Order: sequence, then structure tokens, then C-alpha cells
Amino acid sequence: MGGSYEIDTKLVITPVWLSEEMLNSMEESCKARGYSYKKLPSGAGHDALEIGQVVPTVMLFVPSKEGRSHCPVEFTKYSDFAKASVIMTELAKELLAK
Repeated sequence: MGGSYEIDTKLVITPVWLSEEMLNSMEESCKARGYSYKKLPSGAGHDALEIGQVVPTVMLFVPSKEGRSHCPVEFTKYSDFAKASVIMTELAKELLAK
């Protein structure tokens, strides 16, 4: 049973820390509205990995049924999307007011 493999590196980018100031702001918005939340580490890159090289950034994850994401059976309740929209709108208002 022989075999071989080859690995091609397609992307190399430095990881970034998310903005503590923005994370704290989102946390306070959740608390003020009684929304449940959890700070968690993420290996997800998305656009935040690239953008975070230049400007402070954050990511907001919205729960999906059974934790399934980026697949055909992914499902998120509209009410959870609405809560995320409120939190991000409040963050945007706060940042624009500076």
C-alpha cells in the first residue's frame, strides 16, 4: 500500500487579535438587552482575517441549529439574526459617533 501526497500552500496570513474595545461594546449591548452571548476563540478567517491586518475588527457569530454551518442543512432562526443585527447596528453607531 504505497502512496504519496503533495501539499500546496495557497495562503499564508498572520493571525489577528480582534478588537477588545469592540468586543466589550458588543458584550455590553448584549447585557443591556438580556441577550445570551459567549466570547469564544475562533480559527475562522473570513474577511476579518484580511481586514484585521489593517483596521480593528470583530466577528459576531450567530447560532446555527445543531452547530451546523456552511453546509446545506445550516439553519439559523430569524430572531437570532435580528438580535445580531441590533448588536452590530449599535456597534456601528458607537463607532461612527467617535
